[in-house]
Amino acid sequence: MYLLNQENLTKISSDEDYSNYNPSKLAALCIDPSSTLTGGSILGDKTRMTDLSRHPKAFVRPSPTSGALGGVSASTNDVITLCQAAGYDLVLVETVGIGQSEVSVSQVVDMLILVVGPGGGDELQGVKKGIMEVADMLIVNKADGALLPVATSTAADYKGATHFLRSRLEGWEAPPVLLASAKTNHGFSEVWEAICRFRRLMTGNGELKRRKNYQARYWMWKHLQDLISIQVKSDSQIASKADDVERALDQGMVSPRVAASDLLKFLNLTFKT
Repeated sequence: MYLLNQENLTKISSDEDYSNYNPSKLAALCIDPSSTLTGGSILGDKTRMTDLSRHPKAFVRPSPTSGALGGVSASTNDVITLCQAAGYDLVLVETVGIGQSEVSVSQVVDMLILVVGPGGGDELQGVKKGIMEVADMLIVNKADGALLPVATSTAADYKGATHFLRSRLEGWEAPPVLLASAKTNHGFSEVWEAICRFRRLMTGNGELKRRKNYQARYWMWKHLQDLISIQVKSDSQIASKADDVERALDQGMVSPRVAASDLLKFLNLTFKT
């Protein structure tokens, strides 16, 4: 079995049986940041997952963000659907480093696991809204050697802070905070057991179905925004109007909000005709 951590996919077990959930095939979708200047991405995740990428029942796919925010790319949700259709019953998504307000990843996964390093923040950091508010479980990684006391202290801080967060799921009042080490494999049995317990709870009370329905609606509206943007930029009439509005904007004749409103009015006329 493999578990996603902050740096790579680390092997935690080969033949131990955790709970009654034993995925037959694993897909790892690794999201790589794109350069804001060139638009390029290194996509080097597969090169450091040599064992996993060669496994006959595993699929590793690096993808660029291509400017998308939230830790995932615009097509991550579609790729997950394709992987599931191909028989990969466990799909892990490794996001880029995300900030407190970038929570789009929560709209593509059944369970969101936040991995933090030792000394990652005090109680105030844990109370801050955003990614902490949507996390279903926290893992303090690198809990080994000289960093073990620091990791233990960090876990205690997050445990105290998570009790101030509003519960999003009955029976899962506060996200568990667990210690783990990718170096020594310590704690990964407990992590997998917690994942299985969360899965049983979600499927048993119908929350998994409700979450997937909400995610489907989220991506419908997100794709609609993207399609409208593509159509707007490819339409010659709209492009001509946009040039006029941009010139007025450059001259300080209108504010950005008024300029956007003018374009929207023109879009309404264009779509009606």
